[in-house]
Amino acid sequence: MLFADADLLLLDEPTNHLDSDAKSWLMDFLRGNRGAVIVVSHDLVLLDEAITRVLHLDAGRLREYRGTYSQYLAARRAEEVRTTALAQRQQAEIKRLSVLAEVMRRQTEKRARTAKAIFKRVDRLKAQQVSAPKRERKVKVRFPDPPHSGRVSITVKGLTKGYGGPLVIRDVNFEVERGQRLLVMGLNGAGKTSLLRILAGESSANEGTFRLGHGALLGYYAQEHEGIRAGVTVLAHMRELSDADE
Repeated sequence: MLFADADLLLLDEPTNHLDSDAKSWLMDFLRGNRGAVIVVSHDLVLLDEAITRVLHLDAGRLREYRGTYSQYLAARRAEEVRTTALAQRQQAEIKRLSVLAEVMRRQTEKRARTAKAIFKRVDRLKAQQVSAPKRERKVKVRFPDPPHSGRVSITVKGLTKGYGGPLVIRDVNFEVERGQRLLVMGLNGAGKTSLLRILAGESSANEGTFRLGHGALLGYYAQEHEGIRAGVTVLAHMRELSDADE
């Protein structure tokens, strides 16, 4: 599809399931592409490297911003600050004029006529009034502290895995201590998912062993979302796993 010399490319999450080399190649391709590109993505690097305009779809309305994703964020934040300040000034002026007109309405006939004119001005201001940007609700979730585990979280010795052909994992050995973060890198098909499935107990190794440390609890988020049931909410999954009632 990319080599068809298309005038317009529609890319829906194009970096999903790409390894680092393939992703780098795609970035270079898009930078040099002379055609138009419409992309839907959550990849921040792609959004800053390969686009020149952002279309923001919110509550059924489409707004256009020029520039990269980072430039869009800055422009949107500045716009929200300006709109919020304008809405506050308008609301304060409407309140001030309404109070003034209400006081004058109860006074002399001449002042009552002036009050009527002020009320009309208030109506015009209300018709032109902008709405302050709505803040997105943020859900705060408090997770219980896990039980204290030992210094070593997992020990892997000699893991080997194959599927009837060449081995995808050969004699893998490593140890991860509590608090460490380990990145597993490799080309597509190099065996990264196979390794994690073995450690999660979803698959078995041809050879080798692994052992969780004392008191270590294992959680597994699969690439293809196995274990997540369609139609069941995130909250329902959390309640099931935590045995929580609320």
